Amino acid sequence: MSYLHFVTGLHDDEFGICERIAIKSACVQNPGWTCCVWVGKEPTSRQWGILRDTTNLMVLRVPNHKHWRGGRIGQYAHRSDLVRHPILHDLGGLYMDTDTITLAPFPEEWLGVDTVIGREFCGPTTVGLCNAVMYSKRGSLFQRKWIEAWEKFDGSGWNELSVQLPWKMHQENPGLCTPVDWKLLGPIHCQMSPFVTMGPLTDCVVVHLWRTYWRVLMEYISEEYINTVNTTYCTHARQYL
Repeated sequence: MSYLHFVTGLHDDEFGICERIAIKSACVQNPGWTCCVWVGKEPTSRQWGILRDTTNLMVLRVPNHKHWRGGRIGQYAHRSDLVRHPILHDLGGLYMDTDTITLAPFPEEWLGVDTVIGREFCGPTTVGLCNAVMYSKRGSLFQRKWIEAWEKFDGSGWNELSVQLPWKMHQENPGLCTPVDWKLLGPIHCQMSPFVTMGPLTDCVVVHLWRTYWRVLMEYISEEYINTVNTTYCTHARQYL
């Protein structure tokens, strides 16, 4: 069985239309995969209700780790980190943040590798491997090594464990994971965003929308906006409304 995984409900932000499209698009592009939405607290918004009524989901409870190994976990992204990696290790599948949109089916040739993950970079500089979108097989050795580092997490920092560490792990264990450019992240945050560009996203499987940089716009987007504004994101998102 193949799984799609999303994590939500670990913070007070409303589950909005971009989050609905993230999950809906993944399900439409990967029919036959089981979609698991892991929630700390199940959302109650209108967009969540539409998603539940129109999409076959497994909604599963997950801990919301506000404290971990004696430290306070203030960032909800880190609380999501603490559950997404064990989920991938134990079940396998494709994990995506809810600020994504899926444009194509997951390639069959990647199903047999330990881990596939997008490389985050700015110009010639590699930032790391971004855990916003990643596939791992069940029992992944790469995820197991990554989890060992998260076990020691003290709640500090930002992307040291989620982005920088896996790049270091890849360099120390060549062949254990498969980094890819473009196909699993699309345009990087230091490039032009699909929210403001007009054009195709050829050969891109999943686009990460980088909520950290575009939060205000994502909260503004509505069905009317998607149906009337011809940005790259909107033209792809319409089919999933």
